This record gives sequence, C-alpha cells and structure tokens, in this order.
Amino acid sequence: MHYKDVLKTCAQTLNDRNRNYGDSDACFTRIAQIASAILDKRLTPYDIAMVLASVKLGRMAGNRVYADNYVDLANYAAFGAHFAEQEHLSPSPLSSVDRKST
Repeated sequence: MHYKDVLKTCAQTLNDRNRNYGDSDACFTRIAQIASAILDKRLTPYDIAMVLASVKLGRMAGNRVYADNYVDLANYAAFGAHFAEQEHLSPSPLSSVDRKST
C-alpha cells in the first residue's frame, strides 16, 4: 500500500469509527476508566492510545505486510499526540504523580 493510501485509509477509518462508536475522545476516556477499574491504577486516554499502539507493534512482528496494522498504528499515534497535548495543556492534579510512579 502506498503511504498516501495508508493516510487516506487512516482518515476513512477514523470517520467510520466515529460513526460506529461515537466521539473518539469520549470512547478513549471510557476505555481508560474501565481499564483503571480493572487494574486499580489510574490510566489516561493517552495511556490507552499507547497500549493499543503496542498491541499493533506486537502484531506486526507476526505479519509485516498486513496493511491494517499500519493504518491502526498511525491512528493510535495520532490519538497519542492529541491526548499528550491535552494533558500538557490541562494536566490533572495527579498526572505528574502518576507518571513518576510508573
């Protein structure tokens, strides 16, 4: 797949996911809340984006040519950048404590 096609597919995938699952920010926040409850540790939407990117990297080790992995990885990286900027602009009171303890 040509790199421009990867990026076009990324945009299409984001639009499809938003249509199917609702607002991405709300979805990642909900996932972070669920994961936090399961792990008994505070996770942020940024953390979720990084975990999902890690899953894609792990899968790519088993199949380097499956284009979907690259599309998803690019989208998770974009979400990571988005949430990192959000956390930087309005950090929660616990964010610096949480980051140091991990």
